[in-house]
Amino acid sequence: MPTEIVQQSSPLRRAAASTAVKTPGSTARGEMPQIFTPSADTWLRAIGIGVLLAGVGGGLFATGLARSSYQTREGWPVEQPVPFSH
Repeated sequence: MPTEIVQQSSPLRRAAASTAVKTPGSTARGEMPQIFTPSADTWLRAIGIGVLLAGVGGGLFATGLARSSYQTREGWPVEQPVPFSH
């Protein structure tokens, strides 16, 4: 991997820059390059909130279904195996 010395504009930083090595992908001032775009943070937050809301919504739906008369069959007529007669 080829190396080259990073040139700094400040005289105080030139002494420290003599040991700095420029690697592929680094910027001229020795800062780390961005891996993700600025909008990636927004997407991550939106997806995180969406997953959280989907989890809460799914939990509420499951709780509502478990307590509904459809699941508990409250008020539904029960089939009698033997006809009842007085």
